[in-house]
Amino acid sequence: MIGILDRLEAKGFITRERSRTDRRQVFVALTAEGLKLTEEMPWPLQERFAQGLDSLTAQEKEQFDIMLKKLVEMMEAPKIPLWNL
Repeated sequence: MIGILDRLEAKGFITRERSRTDRRQVFVALTAEGLKLTEEMPWPLQERFAQGLDSLTAQEKEQFDIMLKKLVEMMEAPKIPLWNL
């Protein structure tokens, strides 16, 4: 963790400040540059995927659903009894 914080601090994305009451504690805060970077970062894949799904027509969503179900069926492992219960 320290290495990551060192790199972020060296790039000017965070600041660190030791607690005055407990020197073992270190407070980490984003700098203006760090905040700017978080705003410019790409959206997580899940959110982009959800937005892509929302943009599909009803017919495309139905086709997608059918294909996903077929894919799941193809990938399902056969039932192999491991123990006789």
